[in-house]
Amino acid sequence: MQAFNAMDTKSKGVLSQIDVIKGCRSNSRVRELLGLPEHIVEGDSRDQFEEVFHAMEGGRDDKKVDLDHFINFTETLGDAVVAVVTAVAAGNEIENGALAIEAVPVQAIEAEAEVVAELP
Repeated sequence: MQAFNAMDTKSKGVLSQIDVIKGCRSNSRVRELLGLPEHIVEGDSRDQFEEVFHAMEGGRDDKKVDLDHFINFTETLGDAVVAVVTAVAAGNEIENGALAIEAVPVQAIEAEAEVVAELP
């Protein structure tokens, strides 16, 4: 919820694409959670952003993300982290996002897996 509120600076209760892009520019925690770069420009970073935003929309295409959809998306990230950590612990490797859950950015999964791996 903190990440959502950090991006919803006008307290509208929904995030637009602009809100998420600005959130990535100004907040490293948002970038880490979403697996997105600080600067989103045409090309690969924009394609990656579109993929993440569409996943946050929950399959809709209305260019808005409400809190419920954002929570569902972040829960999916959590499930993906568990899957990756379990697979890595079993000796499997992450190669080209093979363990990624569909529509979840591989960078976010790998970043979260690194954080979990550093825990005592």
